[in-house]
Amino acid sequence: MAALAPLDASSNGCWPAVAMRLATASPARHSSAHAADLHPLPAGDHSRTLHLVAIFLEKLREWLSRSEDTLRLLAHSLLYSATVLLLLLQTVGGTALVRDNVTGRFNNSGLDVYFSDLHSMQNAFSELDRLAQQRHVSRVYVAADFSTRSAMYYFSRQLHTPVTVFDDERCLVLPNPADGPALLLTPPYADFPYTLLDHYASARLGKQPPLLGGNPFGIYELSTPLQQALPQAVFGQDMQLEGMQTQRFSRNGVSRVIARWNWLRSLAAAYETTYHYEVMMQPGAGEAQALTTTCTFNAMRAGDRLLVTLDLPKGSVAPHTAALSVQYSISTQDMPTYGPLHLITHRHLSSPYVTLKTANGKNSIVVPAS
Repeated sequence: MAALAPLDASSNGCWPAVAMRLATASPARHSSAHAADLHPLPAGDHSRTLHLVAIFLEKLREWLSRSEDTLRLLAHSLLYSATVLLLLLQTVGGTALVRDNVTGRFNNSGLDVYFSDLHSMQNAFSELDRLAQQRHVSRVYVAADFSTRSAMYYFSRQLHTPVTVFDDERCLVLPNPADGPALLLTPPYADFPYTLLDHYASARLGKQPPLLGGNPFGIYELSTPLQQALPQAVFGQDMQLEGMQTQRFSRNGVSRVIARWNWLRSLAAAYETTYHYEVMMQPGAGEAQALTTTCTFNAMRAGDRLLVTLDLPKGSVAPHTAALSVQYSISTQDMPTYGPLHLITHRHLSSPYVTLKTANGKNSIVVPAS
């Protein structure tokens, strides 16, 4: 058998080189007795066939090499195209969102938590401050709900008129009747203050500063009618109860016990300081579940009126008498001091609740609730 030529290191692929070597090799000679039964191809045809196989394998290798490069290039092109497309979509979507927020092309109605933009809040407080100075009122009040609470407390520091900011969820602060009219700023979806204003104060809508994408704010000229009522209970040096009554509100069908208080001492406004007064009512003979409401505000003036509501459970009967108790706490911002360094943190520290004693030194007192 003729020896094959050795493979060259520069051969372009293994299988084509083998085929080429086979094509140049001599046909095998067999000395076997059965050699006469075999009919090998002529040497020329055999060599031509192996050359064709070698060419085919070489072309196949070249095509596969080109295909790998093409697929790799195609994959990279698709990846880069998808990345660029996503960036374009993100840019267009973000730009459209910012534009909608700036122009108010969205709807806040029907949401428990709504969006209030900075410009609308600034405009509402600027209008409140302008009206307060124009009408020479001595006091302004700001009702804050969950969506506007932080902004309301922040912008109230920029007013030139003394201000009381209070949470309007279950409480309403009214001016002292002897101080004359005051101004009240309400948030866009403040249903609760509206229902109480109709019954316990004289309120006239003055301005409605707009809110992008939602209902406007409300600025009311507010005055409290002078009512002569015998005090029923006094808690500490802070609160004097003028009366309690049960009222059903048609807006949501809820029955509420409304406690009317006369505020006895002033609470000064301080940086990031809020006062929390918790009123607890035990209806009837003490068998029903106690009801609690916490009123939060940044300042109070002696003579202000405070309305506190307590929601009765559905299906319950309005109580004839109730035991009342009051406790309070003060919340301040955590501002630690380390030598000459005075730091401000995001935390707020609340003092333990302190129970206000009645005139006879008790923690609670039973009063009529009708």
